[in-house]
Amino acid sequence: MESLPTLLPFLGAFIGAMIGATIFSLVQWQIDKKRQKFAYRCALITNWRKIFDEISKDYNHTWTEEDVVRALNVYGYYASFLAHMNPLSPNDPRITNAVDMTEKFGLCPWLWFFICEVQFLEKVVWKLA
Repeated sequence: MESLPTLLPFLGAFIGAMIGATIFSLVQWQIDKKRQKFAYRCALITNWRKIFDEISKDYNHTWTEEDVVRALNVYGYYASFLAHMNPLSPNDPRITNAVDMTEKFGLCPWLWFFICEVQFLEKVVWKLA
């Protein structure tokens, strides 16, 4: 019993070190998780932009929306874009804006929508830019 008062500070230091190490590792894990999520989202945006660059090189003004969707489906990252895309309704202003802009610039509405949606995800939803 006489050694108990001398062991108590060491026991307290040991328990404090164990709790501190556990908390530190949890905080570090959360930071790494956010860093990996950020890197993953940046990679998605980069790959989606590459898809648009490739399609816009081959784009012909006579393409229909089906031709554009068929060309987009060739790329595997397009499926990941569809998973992140916001659902559309028939009266969605994003569609009418895409139609208006495509008349000015001569792009297919689906390509214009693709560009706008990638920018929306990047800047508004994920706050990467």
